[in-house]
Amino acid sequence: MRDFHSKQVRLNRIIGMLENGEVWTTETLSSTLSVSIRTVARDLTLLKQQGYDIESERGTGGGICLRSNVKAPRLTLNDEEVLTTLMSLAITESLKSPVLGSNVNHIRHKLGFFLNEQQRQRINTLRKRILVGSPASSHVSQSVLEVTETTSQAINSAFIFQQTMSITYQAENGTTTERTIDPQYLLLNWPAWYLLGWDHLRKQPRMFRVDRILSTSVNKQTFRLQSARILLQDFGHYFSEL
Repeated sequence: MRDFHSKQVRLNRIIGMLENGEVWTTETLSSTLSVSIRTVARDLTLLKQQGYDIESERGTGGGICLRSNVKAPRLTLNDEEVLTTLMSLAITESLKSPVLGSNVNHIRHKLGFFLNEQQRQRINTLRKRILVGSPASSHVSQSVLEVTETTSQAINSAFIFQQTMSITYQAENGTTTERTIDPQYLLLNWPAWYLLGWDHLRKQPRMFRVDRILSTSVNKQTFRLQSARILLQDFGHYFSEL
C-alpha cells in the first residue's frame, strides 16, 4: 500500500510538472523526481493508459508535454478506492449526521463523473452487493472489536474479485469453527460489519460478523453470485443498497 501511495504521488507530480508549461525530458524528470529514467518511462506509459494525452519527441533530449487542448482527468481511483469512498459516504448517511449528511448524495453522484464506463459498470455491480441498515444496538456496538488490516484486506480482495475464502470464525458463545465461504454480500449495521457468505459445508447462506473472523485465507478459486432472492430472503428487508 505504501508503494502504491508513493507511485500515485509521483504520478500526480509528473502531471503537475507537465502542466506548468516548462519543457521537460525524461532526464530532467528523472533528476527532479530522484528516480531512474526507466521508472519515468514506465510512469509516462501508465499515465497514457489512464487517459492523459502526453506527447513526447523521439530521440535523446526529446521534449515531453501534455497537450494543452486536452483536459486531464484530475482523479484516478481503482475499484477498491471507489468502494471505500462509497462505504464512507454510506456510513455518514446511515448515521444521519446533521453536519455532513446533506452533501452525501451530491458527492456520490459527482464521484460517478470520474469513472469510465467499464469501471462504472463494475462498481454498480459491487454496490448492489453492499447493503446498509440502521445503526447497531448499543449492546452490539459495545462488543464490536477492531478488525486487523490483514483480515480487512483479505475480505476486500475476496469480495471484489469473487474468490472463495477459508476462515476461522468465533461465534458469540466463544466456539471457533473452520469455514469455507463465498463472500456474496457485505452488510453494515454501523459499527458492525457482516459478511453474508455461501457456506460450502452447510450448502446454504450464513451470516458472519466481520470482527469475529479470527483468520482468513483467500483461495484462487472463484465463485458465481448466488440468487439475491435466496440469500436475502431472511433479512434483506432490513437493508438498502449502497
